[in-house]
Amino acid sequence: MTLLFAILINVFFMSSDHEPMEDVRLAFHNSMKSEEKLSFFLENNAFPDNGVTDAYKGLSKAMMAQYTYFPFTKYEFFQQGKGMVEKAIKLDPANPELRYVRLLLQLNTPSFLGYRSDIDNDLAVLMEALDKGLFDKKWKATFVANLIESKSLTLDQRSSLCEHLAG
Repeated sequence: MTLLFAILINVFFMSSDHEPMEDVRLAFHNSMKSEEKLSFFLENNAFPDNGVTDAYKGLSKAMMAQYTYFPFTKYEFFQQGKGMVEKAIKLDPANPELRYVRLLLQLNTPSFLGYRSDIDNDLAVLMEALDKGLFDKKWKATFVANLIESKSLTLDQRSSLCEHLAG
């Protein structure tokens, strides 16, 4: 079953009329809720070699922490994933999609890890991009919906995101 899934995904991506970044976004967002799909996404080398791909893979690596029992292993997954996301942002700090990825990571990381210092700045960069129409309606809605699911957003942040979605 896993091999069949892998083959179908690769055929879809190789024959897709989407731009390459669309494939990375789609693959990540379709793998968010499953350990097996996250693992497959991490191992897939069919995506472009760039910062956005690296950031999504970093977020996926950090998300793997939820599927392990041992605290040290959880922390290692988080540290490795966070490092990949931070490296991508350091190379392209103005990229709003990288800020979205880091927001997802920050908003879904336990507060005791102290990884929340860039939330307001990342939100500002992303919301400016949403206002400028840098993402199509589908991805704008997806990004906002995923961020709103986080319990770590303040009421003001949540309201602001909702306003940007409506706008």
